[in-house]
Amino acid sequence: MAKIQMFKPQGVDIEKFQISESNFKALSKELPKLSFETTSFEIVDELLAPKALVSQGLPPIQQIYMLLEFETPFLAHEGIVIIGSKLDTDIEATICRIAFSARVLHIFDAKEPKDLSFIKIVREKQRKGVIDRVIDHQNILISQMFTKYSDITAFIGKKVEIPVLKKRATIKGTFGQSGKIKAQLEGIAFNPNSEEEKKEFEEKVLNTEVFIRIEKYLFKK
Repeated sequence: MAKIQMFKPQGVDIEKFQISESNFKALSKELPKLSFETTSFEIVDELLAPKALVSQGLPPIQQIYMLLEFETPFLAHEGIVIIGSKLDTDIEATICRIAFSARVLHIFDAKEPKDLSFIKIVREKQRKGVIDRVIDHQNILISQMFTKYSDITAFIGKKVEIPVLKKRATIKGTFGQSGKIKAQLEGIAFNPNSEEEKKEFEEKVLNTEVFIRIEKYLFKK
């Protein structure tokens, strides 16, 4: 797929485009994008745009692929070039309506789920919380991320992003019966023998937002 640089997306996970090829036109939904190099591929969401991948220390995307789901039948074959447009905008607006061009590489049967099961399209979500308390120079308590009824077994060992520190912490387990969790910071946050440093650290981090990334496979049952 080749993006048109002048086109500005609406910023939602799934957008509808008018797809055209020769004399045929149809509406389609653009599902989360996928990218790969050579014969092996990794699928990523629109949330992980090329700049975001680089900022996270991941290699930049060499090629971008996408999966289209059509609302009406669309006559096509592998190898054709298609164009995606957004024609439902204000005709008086001076904006670019052509979003992308792409070549069809494979056609799936939407009625056969097994055709799509091997494609591991990942949709990334976030679960947010706040730092509730500083236990010591390496451990913190996080609240509002889970409820007291939550089973966090699957989250133990997961990394919590702490934007205010630009660091991460590892979930170690629950704390009490209110849904709070204990997380271990990377490295030592302050001198354990200094109450002043602990107080400064608390002022910096308490009640600040933290989050964990959750990946959900679109076609995984």
